[in-house]
Amino acid sequence: MVRVDGTIERGRPEEYVGAHAQGFNTGSIGINFAGNMDKMQPTPAQIESGTMLLADICTRHGLTPDVNTIVGHRDLMATDCPGQNLYDILQTLRGKAIWYQQNS
Repeated sequence: MVRVDGTIERGRPEEYVGAHAQGFNTGSIGINFAGNMDKMQPTPAQIESGTMLLADICTRHGLTPDVNTIVGHRDLMATDCPGQNLYDILQTLRGKAIWYQQNS
């Protein structure tokens, strides 16, 4: 969970199967950004914390933060999630996560 103030709260441990995207829970990690991203923009703090988290997860699992790795919930099933305002900046999040990977 990435809170509006950028605080990251851990849910299930990564070695446990989550319940974030039916049919895709095994072998994936769900990250929730707090707020209704159809009605609000992700905050700068959420963007920074979220991209650092994405970079960290990708680095630890030997992944590249690209379009095949970082997807919106709606890319996997019929839902509006993660909300249009967050969905519209997924490429920015991927790019920033790559930068964090390369500069940490």
